[in-house]
Amino acid sequence: MSAEISADSMELQDHSFSTFNPSGKAVKRKATVYRKQSIQLYDSYFTCMDEIFAKIRIFGPYQIFCCAVTFFSTITWFANYLLLLNTMVSSSWSCIDPIDNSTVSNGEDEKYFCQMIKTCRNLKEVDLQFSSMTSDWKLVCDRRSYVFILLASFLIGRMIGAIVGGHLSDNLGRLRGLFVYLSAGLVVRSLSIACTDWKSFAIFQFVTGAIFGQIQTTCTTLLIETTDGKYRYIPIACSQMSVSYLFIALIAYCTSEWRMYLIFISLLSSPLLYSYLLYQESLRWLISKGKISEAAAVITELCSDRWKGDNCDIYPQQLTTLLVIPTQNKLFTFVDLFRSKSLSIKTLSLILSVISCSFVNSGFILFSNLSIIQNMYLHLLLNGSFRMIFLIIGIMLNAKFSRLGCKHMMLFSLGSIIICFGVVIVVFFVKSDFNSNILYGILLLAMALNGSIYEMTVLHTAAVIYPTVMRGIAIGFIIGFQDLGTIIIGAVIEFSTKIWPIVPCLAIEIFLIITFLGAMWYLPETKYCLAKVRMPDLDDDIK
Repeated sequence: MSAEISADSMELQDHSFSTFNPSGKAVKRKATVYRKQSIQLYDSYFTCMDEIFAKIRIFGPYQIFCCAVTFFSTITWFANYLLLLNTMVSSSWSCIDPIDNSTVSNGEDEKYFCQMIKTCRNLKEVDLQFSSMTSDWKLVCDRRSYVFILLASFLIGRMIGAIVGGHLSDNLGRLRGLFVYLSAGLVVRSLSIACTDWKSFAIFQFVTGAIFGQIQTTCTTLLIETTDGKYRYIPIACSQMSVSYLFIALIAYCTSEWRMYLIFISLLSSPLLYSYLLYQESLRWLISKGKISEAAAVITELCSDRWKGDNCDIYPQQLTTLLVIPTQNKLFTFVDLFRSKSLSIKTLSLILSVISCSFVNSGFILFSNLSIIQNMYLHLLLNGSFRMIFLIIGIMLNAKFSRLGCKHMMLFSLGSIIICFGVVIVVFFVKSDFNSNILYGILLLAMALNGSIYEMTVLHTAAVIYPTVMRGIAIGFIIGFQDLGTIIIGAVIEFSTKIWPIVPCLAIEIFLIITFLGAMWYLPETKYCLAKVRMPDLDDDIK
């Protein structure tokens, strides 16, 4: 049990008697006298976070509820992203020539097709699977770059929303404005279906991305802090894109049109408004900010009949020994992620890791441009299914084998991804008639490992490295730089695939190798949250 003490618990224990007076001796005596007096009034008092988790259950009904809500929330978080990513897919288009009413395709005569695209009628995909905004606004030929602008608008908005949301989360609270943000996000997403051109739609995508970037950062940070130790993998896994792939594939198949798709997503997301009202503020954040009265109220609620069933009252006096260095008056920013040399190196290593994640996830665009993906629905179903399987396997292995660390799983998954992309590069250089289905299976394995075990271990490492007062900013930066990586590799794929398809694969492979070396040398082992190794650095950063 001692090996599972979290960074926050150690932080609380180290400072429980040294924050009231610089000397420490008089304060310790005063705290001892207070305990003797208060023990007559209260059944118990709490000295660390582990005792609080023992009281409310480290993984009980409340944590299960939060995981279920987050599992469902990923559908609304990533719905626009997957829609716009699908729009980036290269397709063959046909339309009716107004001169002789003949059908013209860009696959047969691309030059003539692009010349008469403005006057042709009934533009549609040759192999129509999903009616996107590409056909409505004729975003083909010279206007194809506008599709990338739509995706970039959403990602830039989500990047800004995630970074700003992380700052708001750490300084104002995890739940501040969450209900309002979700309400606004659902309204803005629904209004976007009325857009008549790509420019207005890009503006709506930017706003939608900013709102849901903030929500994703807040909910992910809150969910991570609801539990500890070996259970921390479970909430992190619930915030990944595995289930969203499965449900969005089903929704896209049933709606078959982008406007109906967005309407259905908004209707499906509306129950989250009530679910988010049942969220409780993070106990770790409240205690780190010295808000023990609010923390006592949260513990009382989590012990009520709704969650645990003890129906006991917790008073602020029982939490006074948990008071730490006062941070309620300090404004934390992204600069705090680089306060020391060791923390800066860890932060840069994590940034490289999440950019690598985005590079591999954007392989969806690369596969389609190389005609490897033939059916979008099948790809989403397979990708989501394999991600779910790998997440379950990773969580079970982590619980079964105590010597299997978080860093071990991170390096194994990253190494496997490097091997997969290496095979693809060799196939392209040899130019052999390699079976496209086998090639697709190799790349699908890389994407599934990347979106499951690798992303889960990166988030787990970030959750443990940074203390509570900086965790939201760190999670926001991870989400933000992941979107930045998607924009960069998306631009490389879009403008280089037609010239030399191997360029994106080479860029991804080189970056993955650099990330592997950085993670191996600079990222610590974080299984069971071994805080003793890192607390001196974190204490200096906070002070």
